[in-house]
Amino acid sequence: MRIGLVVDSSCDLPHDFIEQHGIVVMPIIVQVDGRAFVDNRDDETTGNFFREHLASRHDAHTVPCSREQILELFLSRLVLEFDYVFCVTIASSRSPIHENAQAAVNEVISRYKLPRREAGISAPFATRVVDSQNAFAAEALVAAVAAQAIADGHGFMAVRDRMHALIPQVHGYMLPRDLHHLRMRARARGDRSVSWLGATIGNALDIKPLVKGYRNETWACAKLRHFEEGAERLFRYAAGRVEKGLLEPFVTVCYAGDLDELRALPGYARLSEACEAHGVALLSAMMSMSGAANVGDGALGLALADEEHDFEA
Repeated sequence: MRIGLVVDSSCDLPHDFIEQHGIVVMPIIVQVDGRAFVDNRDDETTGNFFREHLASRHDAHTVPCSREQILELFLSRLVLEFDYVFCVTIASSRSPIHENAQAAVNEVISRYKLPRREAGISAPFATRVVDSQNAFAAEALVAAVAAQAIADGHGFMAVRDRMHALIPQVHGYMLPRDLHHLRMRARARGDRSVSWLGATIGNALDIKPLVKGYRNETWACAKLRHFEEGAERLFRYAAGRVEKGLLEPFVTVCYAGDLDELRALPGYARLSEACEAHGVALLSAMMSMSGAANVGDGALGLALADEEHDFEA
């Protein structure tokens, strides 16, 4: 049985990991100053977007994958290349992509037989939409575990069960640089958790909220002074959890900027050394255009799978 994996482009996996595992990306459109950009997780395009269109802009917004676009992707390609497809999406609480994907695959099930028959494929086709209950690096963690399970030869039920057990244990974190950008994008989505006063004071005092994503909810789990110090505390925390033992051997990191800047942040080297010493894959990627459009230039994301616990560093 050929098992495929599909993600939306806010899933912050490295490009080479996507290529290695044959992961299919559903692009999201990002609009800045009236111009539309296709977010398809190409590093060169993403890097140019950060340098030329994102910095100091506060009017960027995203257009999620529609039901029609997802339906076309399945009927024109996925039902021919695979017998079973997992479609992993950003948290249903944060985006309509999950709802759109579910509506699309409901129609796929009633329409897949003709294109497969015309291609000479007699076996049935099945698919499942998976709500990652998280975003960015945390969605990438779910996808990475699924991709590795598929590569290891596990059947679709084993992959499904592994993802369902994993998702409630994924701890995702995001550390922004620009609180005004974060506040304006949150307000555009109806989220007023970051006030104008809070953003102004936070920027003035260089205090950054560490935003946690966990089980389809997001909240500020800590307030960290200075971005670089906050990054060091986040990496130190992750290294400590790696040393204690994770539920899955992956740590995913994303950064809305050049990866050389990410690797130069204080604490990153320690995390890298801890992962190498304990057999954990550290997957570092540029943050997607769509993610950066929501949280701002220079934001940092990280995720790991662990038992329920509080952030401490």
